[in-house]
Amino acid sequence: MFRISKDSPVYYLTSVAHNRLPVFRTARLKDLICKALDEARTSANLLIFA
Repeated sequence: MFRISKDSPVYYLTSVAHNRLPVFRTARLKDLICKALDEARTSANLLIFA
């Protein structure tokens, strides 16, 4: 089980979609963002909880 402590802090990443540009309109842009998040996750050994 994952535990939050001083040695393993947790950061919250949030996004607002209301009244914003529709940047995720195309599948190409969606894939690009997903790949970028996956690369950041694997290179920094991050855990992403959704």
